[in-house]
Amino acid sequence: MSSNKFLKRWHSAGLISAEQARRIEEYEQEHASASWVLYGLTGLGVLVVLVGVISIIAANWMVLADGVKLVLYGVSLLALAAVTFIRLSTPGVVREALLCAFGLYILAGIGLIGQLYHLESDGYTALFFWLALLLPMQFLTESRLLNNLWFLGLFIAVSLWNVESFADDTAARNVFITVSLPYLFIGLGYCFGSRAEAFSIAARIWGFAVLLLPFAIGGNIAWSVGNRGILPESWQVGLWPLLPLFGVLFAAIMAQARDFKRSTLITGAIYTVLVTSFLISVLPLMLRLQGEYSLVGCVLFIIAWGGAAAVAAGMDRKRLFDCAALVIGIRFIVVYFQVFGSLAATGLGLILSGGVILGSAYVWFRFRGRVAKAFKDAV
Repeated sequence: MSSNKFLKRWHSAGLISAEQARRIEEYEQEHASASWVLYGLTGLGVLVVLVGVISIIAANWMVLADGVKLVLYGVSLLALAAVTFIRLSTPGVVREALLCAFGLYILAGIGLIGQLYHLESDGYTALFFWLALLLPMQFLTESRLLNNLWFLGLFIAVSLWNVESFADDTAARNVFITVSLPYLFIGLGYCFGSRAEAFSIAARIWGFAVLLLPFAIGGNIAWSVGNRGILPESWQVGLWPLLPLFGVLFAAIMAQARDFKRSTLITGAIYTVLVTSFLISVLPLMLRLQGEYSLVGCVLFIIAWGGAAAVAAGMDRKRLFDCAALVIGIRFIVVYFQVFGSLAATGLGLILSGGVILGSAYVWFRFRGRVAKAFKDAV
């Protein structure tokens, strides 16, 4: 009998025969694609090999002349580029590993040139340059390994850029440009679609992840405790908030245009995430708060994650739905401690607080399946 739990379940229910289950499993094994585990191990292997190469070079670094270092790097880069080019027409793990190695090797070359010529850098300039060089490769790769690496580098570079200029007159401009990026990438992710599937999926994942994690959490904190001590005195928003507003509109239009047959529930849930994430993260950048609107931040946060839960349920992503439901449950517990913080410091308060936590866990575990099914049936 098949080892696939779904095939076992279907066979037990009488939907398929044992022979059909066996043939289905044989077909899937013959046509199985590389799993994310394999790609992850491949990426780790590429990184370890590069570290080994760098270690060998570093051990003999002082012996080599600067010209020799550049020549060795140039020759090895050309060799890697040639091998990568040869494998471009052959899909698979080797092709993706070579693309990833080539991208990382370019970054190593930028660091090498900066070291040889003692170039001073703020860090993010070199990263932006590397990301620009690497951008065309994002549309060649078929796995999300290199795409995720690119987006990770982008948000690191953007963060460094904001930290560097936060006390300057350009701080507001830079922050609002940064807030616009997730909406831009979500829109581009829906725009490209199957024409660059790996890039599109990574763009949407990173876009929504940034909106729901650092932006929603940071905005919620700003609504709860205020931001007067964080925003510099020179903070002038001007017309810069229009950038994330246009980003929201662009993402919403592209999400609708990508698949106009999509369920109204899922489309509405996507719009809910876009709009509430805008309100929770952008409004605190326009207002100087002292924590007097903590309830507003809490409501917006729960609505945003509720929209994410609805999208996950409608698309039958059970783990993502569980994650969103768990975040919402934790936020309700935090609300309890915010309201009854002084009571929780007593012995009786601790008992009541523990009861609230246990009760919240029970409600979440008991009813999450029904809620997810209701969302899915509404699609």
